[in-house]
Amino acid sequence: MLTNFLGRGTDVIEAFLLGRKAVGIDINPMAVALSQRNCTFAVPPELQQVMRADRRPTLILANAMRLQGALFRNASYDHVLSHPPYFRCIVYSSHLDEDISRSPDFQKFGEQMSMVAKETRRVLKPGKYCTLGIGDNREHCFVIPVSFVTINAYIQQGLQLSELVSS
Repeated sequence: MLTNFLGRGTDVIEAFLLGRKAVGIDINPMAVALSQRNCTFAVPPELQQVMRADRRPTLILANAMRLQGALFRNASYDHVLSHPPYFRCIVYSSHLDEDISRSPDFQKFGEQMSMVAKETRRVLKPGKYCTLGIGDNREHCFVIPVSFVTINAYIQQGLQLSELVSS
């Protein structure tokens, strides 16, 4: 599994707890450092069969819009789990130009999500799955359709919507 917006590492920790191999990336070095710290817990002896040392998450400083290197070959992942930032909801850095949470406007956010979707499609094996965790936010009492723009970006890159769940 690849999670292309690592954050604090929750997704890769959950994969590890299930005995699955995961790669997590983030553009923010602080997120990668925090996730590395969060992933260094001791595994209880009774869980070492499932949570093997060779399945500890791999955490990398990388840009979800431009995946490069041996870990990001074409059709290399069975699952991509993506929790992209919501437009103008939480800003994750103060200095990283390509941090999507810092998109200057909604059009640029959509363009950036299209680049992420293109890379996701490239590294995803045919017939396998991408899970999006995304929602909308509000500005001045109006809904900003973050989920619509994000899902549309993935569809435009050739991924098919198979299920939509909301609360």
